Amino acid sequence: LTNLACNAVKFSDKAGTVIIAISLEEENDESAVVQFSVTDEGIGISKENQEKIFKSFSQADSSTQKQFGGTGLGLAISKKIVKLMDGDIWVESEEGKGSTFSFVVKLQKSSEENIIETTTDRQEAMDLAVIKLQNKKILLVEDNELNQELTIDLLERNGLCLELAEDGQEALDILKTKTFDMILMDVQMPIMDGYTATRKIREQEQFKDLPILAMTANVMAEDVVKAKESGMDDYIAKPIEPANMFVTMAKWIK
Repeated sequence: LTNLACNAVKFSDKAGTVIIAISLEEENDESAVVQFSVTDEGIGISKENQEKIFKSFSQADSSTQKQFGGTGLGLAISKKIVKLMDGDIWVESEEGKGSTFSFVVKLQKSSEENIIETTTDRQEAMDLAVIKLQNKKILLVEDNELNQELTIDLLERNGLCLELAEDGQEALDILKTKTFDMILMDVQMPIMDGYTATRKIREQEQFKDLPILAMTANVMAEDVVKAKESGMDDYIAKPIEPANMFVTMAKWIK
């Protein structure tokens, strides 16, 4: 759907319109067949080229690639994905008047009851975590201004006390005069990164049991191992998901 929408915008005039439509074709208790359509007012595709565009490294003609760029792989990959989902994809188009790309897939249904139960449990876990974290003093070590703003707002709105350090060295300096219940440590920062700062903190006897949680977009297995080896207790994945963040934090608060 993303690929089709991007193509619709790319091949349309700036004043054109792109319409995304979704319709239910059939359903039973377990699944639903859904059709997605993306319609544009762009350059259109001739009849003879409509089959060609779903083949790898193929565009309608060479002038299209010169004018709009691209490898021609997008639609071929989209077709393979749709086929793997037991669906179909096709195009209806007229040169100079635009195109409608459509695909249909069979999707498994989740019961409304299951969705409500999952949401309720998650919210309850978050509520209990927030109660446990009330008035706890947190040192946030983060250099990105947007991440600073979002995290500070989220934690302070839920009753936590926060102090900010913009790099690892500043965190070490603050710890010389102040105490905290937990450190939230970004890993990639200028001056001193989070791994180095954590190792230096752990070298000090008074901080050997201080919870330090990595805040990182890198959550591959090797990144988690690297965080643990530096002395971090756990990690919170970015972008931040509030329930996961609070539950993870509460786990390490005595």
